[in-house]
Amino acid sequence: MKRRYIGYGISILLICLIVGVLIWFQIGRNRNRKEQLSVETSTGAGISLKEYPDEIPVVNWNGLDKMYRICNTKIKSDFYNNMSECRTSFKSDVSLEEMIQTNRDDYIGMFTYYTGKWKEKGALFFKDDNYYLLSYDEYWDIFTGECCYSSYTYTYTFIYVPTPVHLDIDPDVIAAADEIGHYELDALFDHYSFDEFCRFYKRMSPNLYKIDKEKQTVTLDAYDSKKDKMRDKLITFDFKNQSVTGPDEKGKMITISKHKQPSPSKK
Repeated sequence: MKRRYIGYGISILLICLIVGVLIWFQIGRNRNRKEQLSVETSTGAGISLKEYPDEIPVVNWNGLDKMYRICNTKIKSDFYNNMSECRTSFKSDVSLEEMIQTNRDDYIGMFTYYTGKWKEKGALFFKDDNYYLLSYDEYWDIFTGECCYSSYTYTYTFIYVPTPVHLDIDPDVIAAADEIGHYELDALFDHYSFDEFCRFYKRMSPNLYKIDKEKQTVTLDAYDSKKDKMRDKLITFDFKNQSVTGPDEKGKMITISKHKQPSPSKK
């Protein structure tokens, strides 16, 4: 009987030992898997983010309370996050190519981004209906991460819409700029055809835009920063007439044409 109890004890001990080894092995596998998933999800290339500890945050066009980590780097100095302009500037000794490697998952390719008469060439990223550009200015030795959008302004209300160029669409400002030969809408209509402009939205949710191929128009949902909400199909870009249509301070739709004064919309 005593020998039987001893046998039971040895069997239980062996079972506990085997279970313990299996649990330890599984924990080790899970820990390694979590580490691998974390690195792959963060970088898409298995690069250790320990080498690049500083995140580069950029505000989204569709909600100024939302932030996106465009890439990682080592920030040297002069970090500046302009939330209202969806832009972050900083200095770093890390190259643009190295920063791209910290987010291969969202990286699309190199891209030329037009702002008025200026242009920036940088790395383009896309995530959750937002395009982001990460560029380097050699003259000022500064990096900039920014969301690709245009602002439509009336009576201190800023409306944000996603666009492949940056435009400041303010009827009064555009009219004044036209008089001195600075045509804000040239940045769009001189660099993009209707088909090229439409391709920019193919990655985005279909409910955010409406394309009319016959009229050559693209109508976009917009983010109203004053009301902190999305507004359905608010801004229209018309490539046939090279114009932009949006609301005035009373909610009436007006059309801003290239090199012309704003006029009431026929809508």
